[in-house]
Amino acid sequence: MFEIIRLENTAIKLYVFLTDVESIENQINNIYDKLENELGTTFNIIIDSFLRSGYEFNRFIEIKFKNGKYAGSVVVNNDYIIDEIKKMTDNILKSNINLLENSVFSKKE
Repeated sequence: MFEIIRLENTAIKLYVFLTDVESIENQINNIYDKLENELGTTFNIIIDSFLRSGYEFNRFIEIKFKNGKYAGSVVVNNDYIIDEIKKMTDNILKSNINLLENSVFSKKE
C-alpha cells in the first residue's frame, strides 16, 4: 500500500510514501494508475520506502514511466532528496505511529 503525498512550495509537487513493507515491484502498476490522470503517461516519481528500508542507502527510489509503461528505476542518494520530503514522512509517522508496527524496525528502534 502507499499514499501519494502532496508538497507545497517545492520543486517536487508530490511523492509516494510506501505504507507497508510490500515490494515496490508489486505496486508499480497501482502507482502508475493513481498518477496517470495528473501526470500523464510519461513521468518520474520519487518513492520513499522508509518502512521497508529504514535509513539505508536504498530508501529513496525514482521510478520512471514512459508512454504508459514502466521504464526503470534508480536508487536516489539521500543527499539529493529535498528536506521537505523527509520532514513530511516524519510528520506522517508521528501522526500514524502504528505504521511502524509493520515495518522493518524492531520494537527497540
